[in-house]
Amino acid sequence: MEEAVPPHRSYSVRTSASSQTTAYKQQIYEQLDHAATLPDGPVSLRLRFSVGPRRNWLNLWKPTIDALGPILGRTAPEKPWHPRDGRIVDLSLHCRVEPSLGNEVAITIDVDHQPA
Repeated sequence: MEEAVPPHRSYSVRTSASSQTTAYKQQIYEQLDHAATLPDGPVSLRLRFSVGPRRNWLNLWKPTIDALGPILGRTAPEKPWHPRDGRIVDLSLHCRVEPSLGNEVAITIDVDHQPA
């Protein structure tokens, strides 16, 4: 008997790297490495960014999604920054400025899987 996949999953990650670097993606990816890859089917994704006042959060969403291979699956094993993001049928982006974060970014990733 197959184990039921929870329809909603939530993950919290933090990064201190510039979003323009591979280190940004790597820090997120490594924190999600324990996550089980969702089965095939459409996905709703909500990214909630908490940033320091000097961070431009508009530059964060694309590299964050690029690092979601552990959750979404990858298009090819040798391509860590190519998740199966075509599965995302609903995307929400939110931002909250949190002065205590300085240059760090805290991200809550909410994923709702819809069976194929």
